[in-house]
Amino acid sequence: RKAYGNHDGIVVDVNATSTATAKNEVTIKDVRSNYNLQAGMVLHGQGIAVKDSTFSYNTAGISLYGVDYPAMVQFEGTVSCHHNYMHGIMSGSFGGIPMAVNVEGVLNTYLNTFQGLAVLFSGLDFNVEKDGSFNSCQNGADILIVDGAANFSDAGTDGYTCDSEDIPECMPCPQCN
Repeated sequence: RKAYGNHDGIVVDVNATSTATAKNEVTIKDVRSNYNLQAGMVLHGQGIAVKDSTFSYNTAGISLYGVDYPAMVQFEGTVSCHHNYMHGIMSGSFGGIPMAVNVEGVLNTYLNTFQGLAVLFSGLDFNVEKDGSFNSCQNGADILIVDGAANFSDAGTDGYTCDSEDIPECMPCPQCN
């Protein structure tokens, strides 16, 4: 599927009555969402998986929001957010709503004008599974945390690849094009 030229390319909102935590209720797979006025994709709710997709040339690649209920998202396969005007991935919540990201595959944020990963006004649990990886290279800043906190955990990978010192075990970026 392709989404081009919209305000937001794709909006997924899994409502507050959802009990999905262990299995995915919504799976976004094989999507390219490019050249949208705002986000390539907006995610809000629990039980959301994104697999083998690309979000580029938007204002933001992926926006995660927690407003009335948590946002809990899992990335599988290869998901890339690159060449976006602002952020590759932006996480924001209001009122202390919990946010969680789990990376089972490869999550790439690179060549975004401002940040690869921006955590704004929220708390974010960011977990990389044993066979997963998070690569954030050649952004204005690879990771930015503003008025919030991020808990990064790594289940046995070689660490995160980025140009930032804000997270533990950050390895230098290779050249990315």
